[in-house]
Amino acid sequence: MAGASMDSAGESLANASHHIHEQLEASSRYWDLSDLLNITKNSQTNLSGLSDGDYPTLSNSSFDLASLQSVAPVKRIPLPQELVDQFNHMQCTCLMGLFTDIGRAFLTIDSTIFAWNYSDGSDLAYFDGLSEVILCVALVKPKPGLFQAHIKYLLVLTTPQQIVLLGVGLNDANGLACGEMHLQPQPLFAVSSDNVQHLTATGTQDGRIFLGGKDGCLYEVVYQAQDSWFQRKCRLVNHSTSALSYLLPSFLSFGSEGAVIQLAVDASRNVLYSLSESGTIHVYDLAANGQECTLVHRMTADQLVEYASLCSRDLDKKIFKPIVRISPILTTESQTLHFLAVTQAGVRFYFTTTKNGVEGRPTMLHLVHVRLPPGHSQSMSSVNLGAVHAACHREGSFLLCSPRREDVDVLWLMDNDSFPFCPTLAEAQHSVEISGRVWAVDSVPDETSGFLVGSMPRAQPMIFCQHVKPAPKFVLLTNQGTFIVTKLRPVDQLERLLLDSCGTDTPALQNFFRLYQPHEVCAMCLILACSGQPQVRALAEQAYLRYGGEPLMNLRFDVGGAESGVGTSTPQYASAPLPHRVPTTAGVIGSPWHPSTTTPQHATLGQSPAAGAAGSPFLRGAAAAAPATGVLGRSAAGPEVLYSHRLMGLIAYFSRLVGPLWSSQLLQSSAVRPGQTSNIQYFSTIDLDGINWMAEQIQRLNDFLDGNAALASALKLADSSSAKNFGTPSDQNVHQRLLRFMRPGGEAGDGSTAALLQQRQQKQQAEAVAAERNLLRDLSVLFHRTSEVLCLWRILCEYDLSMIVTNLTESHRNILKQMKFAHLIVDGKELCSALIAQLTKRFLSDHSATEAIGARLRQHCPSLYSADDSVVTQAAESLAVAKTKTSPAERQALLDKSLVLYSKVAHHLPLAAVCAQYTEVHFFPGLVDLCLVCANKRDPQSLALHHFRQQQPWDDAAGISAYKTRQDCYDCIMTCLNDLRSKSQATSVTTASSSPRAVDVSVQSATQHFDSTLNRVLASDDELMHIIVYDWLIKSGLSTRLLEVSSPFLDAYLTQAASKEPADAALGLLWKYYERTQNFAGAAQVLGQLAERPGTPNLQQRVEYLSRAVMCAKSCNLLTATAPAGQTLHDLEEKLEVARIQSQVQAALQLARPSLVDVQAAAADHALQALNSQLMDISKLYGDYADQFDLSECKLAIVHCAGHHDPGLVETLWRDIIGEELKQSRASSKDARAQSLSAKIVSLGQLYSQSQRYFPVGFLVKHLEEITARQGLPIGWVATALQQVGLSVTVLLNVYDRLFKSKDPCWQSAGRPLHVLNTIHMLLSSADLFTNLLPAERSALRQSYSQAVTSYLVELQSMVSQDAELLQTVAAFKTLQGQFHS
Repeated sequence: MAGASMDSAGESLANASHHIHEQLEASSRYWDLSDLLNITKNSQTNLSGLSDGDYPTLSNSSFDLASLQSVAPVKRIPLPQELVDQFNHMQCTCLMGLFTDIGRAFLTIDSTIFAWNYSDGSDLAYFDGLSEVILCVALVKPKPGLFQAHIKYLLVLTTPQQIVLLGVGLNDANGLACGEMHLQPQPLFAVSSDNVQHLTATGTQDGRIFLGGKDGCLYEVVYQAQDSWFQRKCRLVNHSTSALSYLLPSFLSFGSEGAVIQLAVDASRNVLYSLSESGTIHVYDLAANGQECTLVHRMTADQLVEYASLCSRDLDKKIFKPIVRISPILTTESQTLHFLAVTQAGVRFYFTTTKNGVEGRPTMLHLVHVRLPPGHSQSMSSVNLGAVHAACHREGSFLLCSPRREDVDVLWLMDNDSFPFCPTLAEAQHSVEISGRVWAVDSVPDETSGFLVGSMPRAQPMIFCQHVKPAPKFVLLTNQGTFIVTKLRPVDQLERLLLDSCGTDTPALQNFFRLYQPHEVCAMCLILACSGQPQVRALAEQAYLRYGGEPLMNLRFDVGGAESGVGTSTPQYASAPLPHRVPTTAGVIGSPWHPSTTTPQHATLGQSPAAGAAGSPFLRGAAAAAPATGVLGRSAAGPEVLYSHRLMGLIAYFSRLVGPLWSSQLLQSSAVRPGQTSNIQYFSTIDLDGINWMAEQIQRLNDFLDGNAALASALKLADSSSAKNFGTPSDQNVHQRLLRFMRPGGEAGDGSTAALLQQRQQKQQAEAVAAERNLLRDLSVLFHRTSEVLCLWRILCEYDLSMIVTNLTESHRNILKQMKFAHLIVDGKELCSALIAQLTKRFLSDHSATEAIGARLRQHCPSLYSADDSVVTQAAESLAVAKTKTSPAERQALLDKSLVLYSKVAHHLPLAAVCAQYTEVHFFPGLVDLCLVCANKRDPQSLALHHFRQQQPWDDAAGISAYKTRQDCYDCIMTCLNDLRSKSQATSVTTASSSPRAVDVSVQSATQHFDSTLNRVLASDDELMHIIVYDWLIKSGLSTRLLEVSSPFLDAYLTQAASKEPADAALGLLWKYYERTQNFAGAAQVLGQLAERPGTPNLQQRVEYLSRAVMCAKSCNLLTATAPAGQTLHDLEEKLEVARIQSQVQAALQLARPSLVDVQAAAADHALQALNSQLMDISKLYGDYADQFDLSECKLAIVHCAGHHDPGLVETLWRDIIGEELKQSRASSKDARAQSLSAKIVSLGQLYSQSQRYFPVGFLVKHLEEITARQGLPIGWVATALQQVGLSVTVLLNVYDRLFKSKDPCWQSAGRPLHVLNTIHMLLSSADLFTNLLPAERSALRQSYSQAVTSYLVELQSMVSQDAELLQTVAAFKTLQGQFHS
């Protein structure tokens, strides 16, 4: 159940995060400023401001929001009285300006400068250390690391004779307005002005200071800590002149353009712009590193006017000059537009400094767009800005100041915040009267966390970031005081509407939903419901539910082969059922800024801009600009779910809350200083303030959702009433009406068809409600997980994040370094657990600290640190304390306690880490028990064992999962056994194990621990664990140890292993196991299988297997004496005999192989391989091998084994055997040849002499004696050899007697007619002729031999030849005759 719950949560997180990711992707594709101005590459300068849609008003009939306020009441702070008194002492001149970075305004009177807090008129500071009139004042950042830490800024003061740099200190490290300002009494640097009056100054982020001279040149104050050989500590550098400047005529010099009156730095691109008194603009490239300064372009006022007049010949050229303000456009606002200039008439010039606006270093200054101020369109002809003398630009907001009366200025504020989804720049304009003459105007920096703002890829419309950014403020400085103007955010406007209406059922509120799109206003309602005052929260919640709409099933059809308007593939939002229907002029379609576009009849209140502007020529990739979509499962045709506005507003709000961190990496790292304990220091990419703010906002959102029963009931009501609502004509949308009109008969279609259609509509509406309910559930899971992860990250940052990360395993640390917050939230639970483990590990020795951290984690991170996790912490604490104990009893008690605690939460325990701890303390029994408990609890139904027994089918998902789960548990045991075995086999010089959990024990202790651990494992009743251990024993070469195991699982294991290939090792173990358990019949059967298996065993091994099988069968026969056992023994003996003959064939063929060539050699090699790989029957051995390769001895053996009686074949085989032997010994002496033949006859005779069939003595005597006679071999060797075989002299005398009496002429032809008689004489002369005979037998035999000798003498005497050999033979026989008669 736990696993299923985790899977469900993972699916919910994945589904919800997918919608968040899509929302963030859509928001990141918001239009660039160049898109809003309709600027394309390679286009000429274009013009805007002539159309009514460029400056729409909220009071027109489309919106009817004339009462909607855009600016809060202006706050006026009078000048400090001390300054008013100083005006009376002014002698020459005064200057006024703003330092908004530190919340200060300044006033110079002659040579004295005063600065005060413009928000309340407090903290007045001054500096009067100059003797000359101050011409210019600027506040710049110092070069990093050059001054002491308390110097936060440099105050640049220029006089006609010198330039002074003062140090500015603030007691607030962040440099915000709340800090107290301190001016250093003595200048840090002072440098001569070279008789040039410097009228303007500015600085860069890295501390460079630029000045604009009255001579039209650009200067830089270069300062450093110490003087050097070639450079002073502070000097003035002119960037507008060179060595050749003295050769140029005066009319070409910079001075001809007048004084430099304004400098502006683009910190995002490192570009400096200057404006001269004559209206000439210079562009300087500071290089990518910001350390250079090169003039790249210059544009005069006349050139600018000429370029601007090309846009429209009807416009008066006077409105294009003079320029009163220049301002860089940062990369966060536009990637292609770089620079902005404002004229006295309020005309804005947009420039680019690169070709086609591409990224790169500036090379030019090209005017790409001219924006006319309000008053040039037909409907706004009455508007007159007057002569603009001050201007300010900030992230899409423009402020222009012009005089209305002598002592009153008017502030014009223009922005597109009210029309964020218009594909062209549509700006609302507001005017506010300001008392006095405006000397300076600037925007007030907001105090939002740097990470929350800086992580945004570019400036977003206020509607996207109003949840984090405060209402923009602008400060104006006049001779009457300071005026703070606050521009209301859309959410501020909504709050005022709710409070003013004291309810939600008002036309103004409905029109407000139409203006900003319903899902966006729903997101605003969430902002108020989660952070506003109680009354505002209640009203916002009512508006959220009332105007949030319901989910719908959007039906789309292809009509006539083309997609109809009803079935448009563009995303749309479901409309909110309003009490008062209003014209659908919201968004882009039908709006006053695009009167040419038309509104489809199905357009709904507050629909997506991508849906409404699909046909607008102003939308290049409109879908990319859509900030959200309510469509799920969109296809070419068919139904699709349109989520309600409230759900899409919820997604939009949450995605913007987490947007700054969603795709950001978790960690930053840097090298630490020498002497630190680690090499790398890790930091969170988001600071604690950002974490706290985000965690608080998300927690408020969760509280709102968890405590809002109305939201859940709204879905239930929508589900239950969907059928009735669909049945009423007033509420049927265009899809249902279209279906009726498409049927034959129109509205009067068939009644049954209408009923079926209504049922289908009810079903689809129910499906839409169910889909929204499921998504809302998934979002809730994601919101809570995000809150928990943020809280965890906050706790980690508070308790030394770097140390915790360093202590992670290398794999976890590497993952964490690359991981983004989104991944940690969605699928980083394991990593969160590892971080929590390291956090709690730091305090295990401190019980109170452990309890405190555990309670905090359980409160804020219940799904990441549950009650079970608390038990794990207690167990870890017991384990940690056990390590410090010296008493064996106390140590063992604590270890046993930890085992009990760990066993309680075994289902989700970080088992590997715990086992590493147990290994460290040598608690191996606990390690084994814990792993087995974990395996059983995580697979209580033993699905893994069933999966294993079913041969591990691939489609058994549950079995595979359970098997993997158990395998993970068993791996910890196997790792321990491996480490113990490795240590037990190590020597004193063996290097340490590379395993991070290597056992640190002596060799002797390791051996003892290994034996006890293995025995504990084998004593368990976990069959699958036994199987894994058996496998390991076999692979580790511990088969002998395996055979010592007494387990009911071993027989089945070995049997199953023997049924799988390769099975040789398993069969080898199985017969040994049977033999050890005295199952001799089984052992004989397995050995027989091994002998007959093809492939791996060689022939010698097969013979050995059969020999052992015969022995086992005989042992079985002795024990049982049954007929089957006797038959098995007989079969095995026959197989063994054939196998031995096969071995003989193999040996003979190997002996003959060297003499074979070509085809015969190849055939012999193949035959040898075949003989060695399998057992063959007797016929195959004879026909395919012995006969084919003419192995006579083998053929004789095969004939003998088969019992085949063929005298002719046997004699032929003997003849071949003898002939082969003679052939092999032909180069030897006669004696040696006789000995060789004798040895062969003796060896074969001992095998076959018992059967006359296969050892034909008569044939062999005649054939061998004939060879002896013909080749002159020694006489008598044949008889001697046969005697060695075992034939008696009497038998031999009978054989030779028959041979002599046969009168074969071969002896004559061989020239040895007396050869047989000489052999007979030798036999009769044998000393053991009468040995071992009884007297009676000896007398009879003597008489028989005497008669034979007499017959031989008769034969000899009948021969006519009288040669010496004959006479000698006769004499020898007579001597024998005398011996037999005596």
